[in-house]
Amino acid sequence: MATPLIQLSGRDTAVALGGVAAADLVGEELLGTDRCDGARLVPGYEDPELVVLEDAHHRARCVFPAAGLRDCRAAALTALAARELTAATGPMTVVLVGSWSGRDPLLVLLVHQFPRVDRIALCPSSAARGAPADPALVAAVDLSGVALSVVDDVRSAVRGAALVVVGGPGDALLTADALDPGALVVDVSGDAVACAVAADQVYVDDARLAGDRVVDAELGQVLRGEHPGRKGDEQVLLVELLTAGAPTPALARSLHESAVARGRGVWLAP
Repeated sequence: MATPLIQLSGRDTAVALGGVAAADLVGEELLGTDRCDGARLVPGYEDPELVVLEDAHHRARCVFPAAGLRDCRAAALTALAARELTAATGPMTVVLVGSWSGRDPLLVLLVHQFPRVDRIALCPSSAARGAPADPALVAAVDLSGVALSVVDDVRSAVRGAALVVVGGPGDALLTADALDPGALVVDVSGDAVACAVAADQVYVDDARLAGDRVVDAELGQVLRGEHPGRKGDEQVLLVELLTAGAPTPALARSLHESAVARGRGVWLAP
């Protein structure tokens, strides 16, 4: 019998992310306790834009857009950092700075798995303001009761924000003096010029990739209790994600299961 094979679009993977315990999965990965049960990711049919999830018997189960899978992992790492290091205990304002492909999956994850988030402000660059977000996903955010807005000025947007995610350069550099005490900044841009925050503490997901950055701890050390994490509610913390572009089978397998359960994707002929 042929193995059922499904192909997902970028929107499919983003929608599926809402039903995946993504922060837990990447946390297990950082701890080295994730279980793939023989699943693996392989290049997709000589197309560098695709990735195929295979089961333990090397049978193809799901075709992903490579970029969409990377974006989901970046969103999951961001959610993990927010869960472990955010100072706020009440309703949270989140600001997403820049226009990057992973912003929409992150919107889904914040809405579905962070009930304390009550306001999300998008602060795209001026060149991208015509299309602030995927309309279908924006509709889902609106239905959740989260207030969603588009804000032109970065410095005014981040005032009062508990979590600021920098996915690319806005129209002005984000600096520490623009932030409220206790803010958590997660830089997923991979571009040092996008964020110039002189933080009280700096975290990364993999210190081996930190180069000459001065790093206080890895996220994995916080998860293992080897580092206390945030030491005060007034500290401004910066998390730089250095491995967000490396999707793993465990997350891909959960996205596949979630997409099938939600009726997403296109079934391919065997």
